[in-house]
Amino acid sequence: MKQKSFKNPTDILGIIVKSFEDVGKKKVRVRITKDFGKPINKSQSVISKEKAISSFISLPQFKKYKLKPKDVMVIAFLWRDFLENYKPGITLRDICSRIKFNILETNKCLDFFESLLERKILRLETRRSKASKLSPINMLTCDYHLSSELMMKILDRDLKSVIEKRLALGWNNDKEFLYDLHRSLDYLYSTHEEFEQASDLYPDDVNSDLFYQTLEPIIKKLSHNKNRLNINGVIKKYSFNETEIHIILLIIYLQVCKGDDISSEAILKIISRDTEEYQKNSSIFEKDSRLFKEEVLEETERNMFDDEVVLRLKLDFVKQLSKQKEEEQPDSTKLTVYLKKVKAFEVIKTEQRIDNLILPEEDKTLLETFVMKNKNPQHFDLTDWGFGAKVTGNSERHKGFIGLFYGYPGTGKTYAACAVANELSKDIISIDCTKLHDCYYGESEKLVKKAFRMMSKMSVEMQNPPVFLINEADQLIYSREKKASYTSKVENKIQNIILQEMENFAGILILTTNMDQMIDEAYFRRFNLKMRFNLPDYECRRQLWALHLSPNIPGYQNIDINYLAKHYEFTGGQISLVIQNACTEAIVRKGKKRELTMEDLIRYSDLELPWQKEKVNDKKSIGF
Repeated sequence: MKQKSFKNPTDILGIIVKSFEDVGKKKVRVRITKDFGKPINKSQSVISKEKAISSFISLPQFKKYKLKPKDVMVIAFLWRDFLENYKPGITLRDICSRIKFNILETNKCLDFFESLLERKILRLETRRSKASKLSPINMLTCDYHLSSELMMKILDRDLKSVIEKRLALGWNNDKEFLYDLHRSLDYLYSTHEEFEQASDLYPDDVNSDLFYQTLEPIIKKLSHNKNRLNINGVIKKYSFNETEIHIILLIIYLQVCKGDDISSEAILKIISRDTEEYQKNSSIFEKDSRLFKEEVLEETERNMFDDEVVLRLKLDFVKQLSKQKEEEQPDSTKLTVYLKKVKAFEVIKTEQRIDNLILPEEDKTLLETFVMKNKNPQHFDLTDWGFGAKVTGNSERHKGFIGLFYGYPGTGKTYAACAVANELSKDIISIDCTKLHDCYYGESEKLVKKAFRMMSKMSVEMQNPPVFLINEADQLIYSREKKASYTSKVENKIQNIILQEMENFAGILILTTNMDQMIDEAYFRRFNLKMRFNLPDYECRRQLWALHLSPNIPGYQNIDINYLAKHYEFTGGQISLVIQNACTEAIVRKGKKRELTMEDLIRYSDLELPWQKEKVNDKKSIGF
């Protein structure tokens, strides 16, 4: 009987997979229906395992792999295991056992698997980044899985066609363009994991053709929207060539759409089809190349823990992409959008001013100078005195202002930060550090990077950007470790990200901490103002007792605040707590005794004494 041929790769692999379950039978016959694999009789149309393998090899999408029968058996085994167990990979030993390849013929096995790797049929999961993938030890001990490109061909998915179907019919503005760019490259990155891991792979491990196929419909569509989009105006202004356009679109996707970084090494691997092209493209990222000369890109170098060179679009260039031809949205609308994007952001509403702060006059003067510098930056321009971009080479470093408020708990650091924001007529956004950590690998770095990138974006795009506040900053910024443990490497990477983001931060950021000794020394150079909040002196304590003893409290007029201020060297936070605890006891009493007394306050003050801080002669510098 004439045998029916298959054209669907998944159906063919299903027949081959069935043969694994029928080992021992002389002839494997499978019914050619949607229920292939069930018992059949001789009168039904059948196809043998050998015919199925031959059909798979003959399919046009697999011709480039130059498949042989044993190759297809490996593919079928890994395909079945992926569908049934969703395992990330299988060892060489398990594969050899299934396809009846004698693993004791070790060199023969290695030659076979090396061929599969070189043809990009399989990928090898090495257990350390940038390991030599064809090292015999790695090949024997690490896991294998089907390459993502091959899996997409098995599923009969053509990348270019999928992207074209996903694109909107027309782009009326840059927002719609960015949305489609984001979706398209998200699809590429999610279906072909080598792009996410490009910096840790070798150039020939990344299929650059897939990258170009993804962007081809995007670039073609851009050419039909010449007069509508800012991106087209930018491309025309700088006369970008084809390679440069691909680079810019890639970095826009990562930096603007996702808030991620990418190294020059990773970009080279993504855009280069072979080693020769890789070497040729390297000149694009040399310091004297036009992308740097024309201030499109800037290069930032990570420290000793991570030697990758990161590329970013300069803020002034990004601004050109985000200029809106239509009416500008009000800040209130923008703020609502930004708050939804970062769960760690929260708006704090307060009314205090610097005059309301109970601090020594010299401390108030520091805060007033801080406010004046940000209200009237032109009066504090030190360019002619030898500061600024012409001297440092960093145009962003002198635009922002970062302050560290440190000292004992309860001394008014957060209260002062809110007062500064109110003096500047700005909202204050608190960043919840607990929401910047995630238990999954790599997610904490992404959350931290996204938060800082969004803060920078708000500082640039809003007419009156907010003041950002990180309370208890020591839980986010702390000393890096030199020991090479897995945990320390992850934490060091987070610190490196924050250090770099602070270096280029163009907004106002205030950090508070009770434990400044925990903070890495590298941060202190980035703080424009380092202000210590000391324990309040006698006069300040008198004012604090008077402030917290509200006239609404029965008996408040009988309290001797002079005595309390003299005998208890408490912070404002401690004074507030003592009064609250004493009132909690007084309010439940009956009759005339239902009022606050000195005895109540003394009793709860004595309970608080063990936590009273001693005054310390700290020699750390205070000021700008």
